[in-house]
Amino acid sequence: MIKPEAMKKLTWHRQMNHEIVIISASVENWIKPWAKANGINTVLATQIEVKNQKLTGKFLSKNCYGAEKVSRLLSQFPNRNEYELYFYGDSNGDNELLAVADHPFYRKFE
Repeated sequence: MIKPEAMKKLTWHRQMNHEIVIISASVENWIKPWAKANGINTVLATQIEVKNQKLTGKFLSKNCYGAEKVSRLLSQFPNRNEYELYFYGDSNGDNELLAVADHPFYRKFE
């Protein structure tokens, strides 16, 4: 699921005591268990409706894609001028967040 280079970068961010946040258009229910197992407490992702332990096919939130990623970031961390933002993206849905990052990385982990 995660490339070795990405795991190395995740380790580096931990060593630097950075707060690690996952912002993804993927379904939150799918990402949160992995994030928790890897010590990541904050996941901003697409929320889906589940009734009687079944997916309904409906979103509970906007799809966390494109500009919505920036909106979610700023809702959770509003004082953008008070923190340095590293962002690693791999799709067109990441362009808006890459544009506001101090350290944007597209499909690479340097």
